Amino acid sequence: MSRLMGLIFFLSISLTSVYSQNDSVSLLQCFREARENAALKPQLELISAISKSKIENASSGNLPSLSAYGKAWYQNEAMAIDLPIPNMQGIEVNRFQYNFGVEADQKIFDGGVAGKVKEVEKASAESDKNKVETNLYQINDRITRYFFASLLFEESKKTLELKLDILGKRSKEIESGVKNGIIKRSEYDKIKAEALLTEQQLLELEKNNSQMLNALQILTGLKFSDKAILFVPDSLMELGFASRPEYNYFDAENLKIEKSIKLKSAQNLPKFYAFGQLGYSYPGLNLFKNSADYYYIVGAKLSWTIFDWNQVKREKQILRKQEEIVKTSRDDFDQNQMISSQDEKIEQEKLLQLIDMDKQIIDQRAAISASSASMLTNGIITSAVYIDDLNAEIKARIDLETHKIQYQNSIVKSYILNGIQLSKP
Repeated sequence: MSRLMGLIFFLSISLTSVYSQNDSVSLLQCFREARENAALKPQLELISAISKSKIENASSGNLPSLSAYGKAWYQNEAMAIDLPIPNMQGIEVNRFQYNFGVEADQKIFDGGVAGKVKEVEKASAESDKNKVETNLYQINDRITRYFFASLLFEESKKTLELKLDILGKRSKEIESGVKNGIIKRSEYDKIKAEALLTEQQLLELEKNNSQMLNALQILTGLKFSDKAILFVPDSLMELGFASRPEYNYFDAENLKIEKSIKLKSAQNLPKFYAFGQLGYSYPGLNLFKNSADYYYIVGAKLSWTIFDWNQVKREKQILRKQEEIVKTSRDDFDQNQMISSQDEKIEQEKLLQLIDMDKQIIDQRAAISASSASMLTNGIITSAVYIDDLNAEIKARIDLETHKIQYQNSIVKSYILNGIQLSKP
């Protein structure tokens, strides 16, 4: 472990030994800014706003409701009473009748439906938020890919610039040999051609790096030049771990399902209401007056679904099946996490071994190319032989830097896999 942390520290320092404070970009900064700049980020507030409105609607369901009603009609027959009593007039209600008024209803007991609807909505909003958080977290993978690709291009560029510098010095030495008749002019031309090829490779690397930096700027919203120094801060390795948002999403989905099951159970419980009516109608409540009159009615009513043809039971079964789907999704995610973690562990072990071997190879290749350079300037070998030996050395140097960055990349990927805490303190 001490060797591992020592190498991490060395890699961080080696990549950031010299950089401009005004034009340097850290990986941690990219992670954080990419989350804040993500096009998906506003969805978190939108979900909260929607959930708040739905909860308010559920709460208002327990408030008194007031409605107006009214109707007028003509019927083919109406109540008529003949009284067989002298001097007593009978009663005959008109066939044209009407009834207008307002009615108020107040829930006394709704089986806890309103409260459980609010619980379901809160759990649903939490699930939706964690789904968005999962997508936001996945941006870290894209940032890592562009970031370390840029580092690779930059380190390869430095090595090729070293090669170009060596070729420049070598061309001067050969030019002297050409003047003295020791070396053929064609050998000098080959060195110059190799230098041009190297410049072409440098140009390609610069353009490739510009693409990576441009992608980083779009994702993070940061503005920096192609000369910006990218670095992995030591603080990244000191950050704590947090649960992956996928796990929070699975937990929220399970909670939503449990709350939904309880809601289904409450929907068939008895519901008790108080109500009141105030109106004006013909005939009035007292039919014997045979006139329009004001009236009021107060009372209570009970509603209870005794048999629903097992509809609620089937809906609960569906929810339980959905719960099983969430479990299998979580198991699949766990499995993939385990595979990825083991892959990164093996990758890191491999890269550490390659880095040790790269150093040995560089020593050998450097000695060979130095010997070839001496023989070239003395006219013993051709430029082609020397260029092959120099390219072998340059490749070994590029391999070393590539493996260092790949190792650092793998360390960062391991942190991200485990759920690194990237939010601002």
